[in-house]
Amino acid sequence: MNFEPQEHLQPAGLRDTAAEASILSILAHFPAAMDDVADKLTPEAFADDTHRTLFAELRRQAADGKGFDALSVATAVKDSIDFGQALQVLSSHDHSARSLARYVQAVADTHLARQLHAASYRLAELAFDAAPIADRIDRAQAEIAKLQPREAEDDWVDAHTAAIAHLDLIDARSEGSITGLSTGLHDLDELLDGGLVRGNLVVVGARPSMGKTAFAMTLGLHMAATYAVGMFSMEMPHS
Repeated sequence: MNFEPQEHLQPAGLRDTAAEASILSILAHFPAAMDDVADKLTPEAFADDTHRTLFAELRRQAADGKGFDALSVATAVKDSIDFGQALQVLSSHDHSARSLARYVQAVADTHLARQLHAASYRLAELAFDAAPIADRIDRAQAEIAKLQPREAEDDWVDAHTAAIAHLDLIDARSEGSITGLSTGLHDLDELLDGGLVRGNLVVVGARPSMGKTAFAMTLGLHMAATYAVGMFSMEMPHS
C-alpha cells in the first residue's frame, strides 16, 4: 500500500503562508534581521513554492555580503517567479521587524507539523510491512525521533564579550568560587585548571594495554569518596 501524502492534499493548518510572506518582506526591508533567521529556518520550512524560492535567494544574497533588497531579489528570480508577484510578496509587511520572532516560530512549527503529517503515512506503511514487528517498531521510533526539535545552540557573541566572560571565569576560579572535580592526580588537576568540569564528556584514547581502564578506575575510586560513581566497561561479564 502507498500512503505517501500528496502536498496539494495537506490540510490548511499545516501551512502559514501569511507568516511566510511577512518574514520575506521583513528580511527584504531589514537585511540585518537575517542573522536572527538564518540558523532557525531553511527554504524547506516554507510551504509555498514561491516563498521557498524567495527565501533561498534572500539567503544567497545575504551570504554574498553585497547587500540586498526587494528589488534585487525580485530581479534575481524573475525567470522563475513573476517580477510583480515577487515584489508584492516582498513588500507585504515592511513597517516593523518586531514581530519577526513570532513569525519565524509559526513557520518552524508548521514545518514540523508537515513533517509529522508525512511521518504518519510512513508509520501506516510499517503496519503492513512484512518485517518482524520488533524491527518495525524500531523503525517507527526512529521516524518519530527525527522530528524532535534540536536544542537551540548558544548565540554567537563578539570577541570583546567572549573575552570579558572568559576573564570573569578565570577570576572566579582564582577566587575558589568555581572548582573542578579533583581527579586525585595533582599534576593532572593542574593541567585541567582544578580538575574535571561538571557536564563534560571526557574521552581517553590510547593504544591497547596502555592502562586506560586502570586510569579511569583510579579517577573513579578517588571521586567515589565524595560523589556517587558508576563504572561500566565492555570488559564486564553479563552477570
